[in-house]
Amino acid sequence: MQTDKQPASAHRLFAFAALVFLGTVVVALGTLRAIGYGREEPAPEPPTEEQAVDLYEPREVAPLAGLTAGELRTIQLFRKVAPSVVHVDAVGSGVMLDRRADDVIPSGIGSGFVWTKRGHVVTNLHVVDQRGSETSVTLADGSRWSAELIGQDVRHDLAVLMIAAPPDRLHPIELGTSTGLLIGQDVFAIGNPFGLDHTLTSGVIGGLDRRIRAHLGQVLDGVIQTDMSINPGNSGGPLLNSAGHLIGINTANSGESAAGSRVGFAVPVDVINQIVPRILKEQLEDWPELGMALMGDGQSMQFITPSGWLEKTGLEFGVLIVEVREGGAAAAAGLDDFSVEGTTVRLGDVIVGVDGISLTSRQDLSTYLSQREPGDVIHLDLRRKGEPFEVDLEFRGR
Repeated sequence: MQTDKQPASAHRLFAFAALVFLGTVVVALGTLRAIGYGREEPAPEPPTEEQAVDLYEPREVAPLAGLTAGELRTIQLFRKVAPSVVHVDAVGSGVMLDRRADDVIPSGIGSGFVWTKRGHVVTNLHVVDQRGSETSVTLADGSRWSAELIGQDVRHDLAVLMIAAPPDRLHPIELGTSTGLLIGQDVFAIGNPFGLDHTLTSGVIGGLDRRIRAHLGQVLDGVIQTDMSINPGNSGGPLLNSAGHLIGINTANSGESAAGSRVGFAVPVDVINQIVPRILKEQLEDWPELGMALMGDGQSMQFITPSGWLEKTGLEFGVLIVEVREGGAAAAAGLDDFSVEGTTVRLGDVIVGVDGISLTSRQDLSTYLSQREPGDVIHLDLRRKGEPFEVDLEFRGR
């Protein structure tokens, strides 16, 4: 019987496959040996005494990198303007520093800025529009002063306060102009958002000549739009250009959008610079018949002199003379008016009575004089540096 035999080529193919398999196994074993598989690694050498000490020392730090020109300008801007920015508290809490950002900030907490060395401070009306509240202003040096609302402009949400701080503590803000502003221009704000002391934020102008509805329900026209949020406590603070000049007062925000972002709005400085002088002028009651001007009591002052000034003279009330006119009866009688001399506020003479009637407000004097006839002689009781004296003035009529 004949037996089938496999072809020689099949045997050769089988032999070749076997050799490939054996070669692969050898290579794999060599690789495992090369990487140390199955071999016990020797224990690491213990660190030297010097290396052990290094483990417990601070790591070497890179040298301090220099600040960019832009960073230096921003730092200088903050240092320049911060002394002019104040914290306004119209709820009597006096809370200012070391607040947490998640604290609830009540209405009546805001920012403002110094307008004059006589103690005028500008802020938003909605910050101080707290019925029956006592308003205080905290300066950048941390000193806190009782404040009086001496004038307001509801239409533009502006208020002017007055404090009795000495002039050397007051640093009026530098004014710029809101004319010629451009969309995309860098802007900065310094304020007290969430009650956090003197916080700097930056952004750009996102729009001009906007119309919005403000906190008190009034419509504000021509406001500046920025991409900075006006957070609780930030209202009333300054909007600044890159030179650190006031270009607006931060007043409102748009509310949180679906994307979680906000935009801020500011009343332009050119508007503020028209309104504030008018408020200060209207605050003075003109008495040409007596040859002097008296400080008016505005809408919320019970007495005419800002809190703290009369206390220095030991008086509880009085009418402050802020201007004595040349050639008038007051000048002829030698009366002295309010002034600022260097770093000292000089009160001048304070009227406390007329014809034997004690005064409790400016309105008392106004009512009495309205009943006089030209040619009547008015007897005034005054205080000068706390000392009483009397003068007679001829009432000339209006």
